Amino acid sequence: MEKTFPLRRLEVVQDAPMIKELLERWPALFTPEEINAEFKRLTNTSLQSQFLSQLDFLTPNLLRLFQKSSSRHRNKLKLLAASISVGT
Repeated sequence: MEKTFPLRRLEVVQDAPMIKELLERWPALFTPEEINAEFKRLTNTSLQSQFLSQLDFLTPNLLRLFQKSSSRHRNKLKLLAASISVGT
């Protein structure tokens, strides 16, 4: 996938294909390993470490949002939030 990156990039930028077309043409690109590798090629940053650092940063706000939720899952979310808060 490293060798075909310039070709893929050109196709995506010029042709703006639908996801279905990309999947048909470059199926390996949709595996977890290649998603991580492609993100690294594009940003020079690890996708997982970027995601986890942002998750750590946003977790308190997400927990507050979930606790205020008026959905039918409110009690489950409160229990989950409490267990996460205790674990940290």
